[in-house]
Amino acid sequence: MSSAISDLPAVSDAVFIRRAHQLVLDLMRPNPAVYWADFLGSTAVGYAAASAYLLAPNWSFLQATGFVVAVLTLYRVSTFTHELVHLPQARMRAFRVTWDVLFGVPFLMPSFMYANHREHHTNQTYGTTDDAEYYPYGHNPPALLLWNLLLTPLFPVLMIVRFSLLGPMGLLHPTIRRWVWQRLSSINFFNPDYRRPPLEPHERRGMAVAEIGCFVVVFAGCTLVAGGVITWSAVGKMYVGWVLALILSVVKFYSGHRWLGDRAPMTVLEQLRDTTTIPGGPWTELWAPLGLRYHALHHLFPAMPYHSLGAAHRRLMRELPPDSPYHATIRSSLFAVLRELVQSARHSRVITY
Repeated sequence: MSSAISDLPAVSDAVFIRRAHQLVLDLMRPNPAVYWADFLGSTAVGYAAASAYLLAPNWSFLQATGFVVAVLTLYRVSTFTHELVHLPQARMRAFRVTWDVLFGVPFLMPSFMYANHREHHTNQTYGTTDDAEYYPYGHNPPALLLWNLLLTPLFPVLMIVRFSLLGPMGLLHPTIRRWVWQRLSSINFFNPDYRRPPLEPHERRGMAVAEIGCFVVVFAGCTLVAGGVITWSAVGKMYVGWVLALILSVVKFYSGHRWLGDRAPMTVLEQLRDTTTIPGGPWTELWAPLGLRYHALHHLFPAMPYHSLGAAHRRLMRELPPDSPYHATIRSSLFAVLRELVQSARHSRVITY
């Protein structure tokens, strides 16, 4: 465990977690009405804005407005995949299917691509090579952070190739199928050492249907472009919006942790101390939607629905003592977190694991 994390004041996991849980116990139940209203409303606004962006005269105010609104709202819709992971499998199944149909499959981001996010919340795998969403950036050159951003524009192309070519090829040979699953079936590619474990049996049917749906989307898109129904100009505009949303996602990803682990398993409090909270203002919800600015709170209570995080945060800040581990996660802004990360990277020795 990195000394930057372990040297903080020791607190009993059980005592702290019990106290925090008592304070927020009434906020743990998801409200389906909030999920449906937010998702459907954001999706409708996002698609309407995207239509305005694509159809408005170039460089017009309407096009610029449509672009900004479309990127922010559809980016918000995309983050519901994070909520789907934490919702009980037996609850809100219709919501899960609807999200895939209206957004996940059309954007080549089906929910199964993020199902392994659960590995990011267990003591045995968080921060280790078995965590697809963790890499010790705080111990590596800052250029690595920029490198990931520069590679972001390749993601849409990679997903098109994955679902139109590599996925079907996997049906021909088990080696190809295993490689595609292990290396190209996770939305997060930030841990180069990660290999996705085999799919759970109960998830295979949903995954197969989503694979077929994504293939149909790519095939239909290529057919419409070839037939002149969709212009290359429209393709370029959609690509630009897609990439900008992905860049926002990467920045949000960087802001969630201090990234000071050493690939060893962490306790709950060690995870908390390696995670950040950025209360911010209303604009913070634009780049960290669905309460993701309260990332430390989410790691403390992964099952807490996003619509409860703000109230839970305010309650913990009010009721817990100022020297509590939760207070130590607070950062003033996105820029403060990124600055701290870059400084850690600059002053740490490069660690090879």
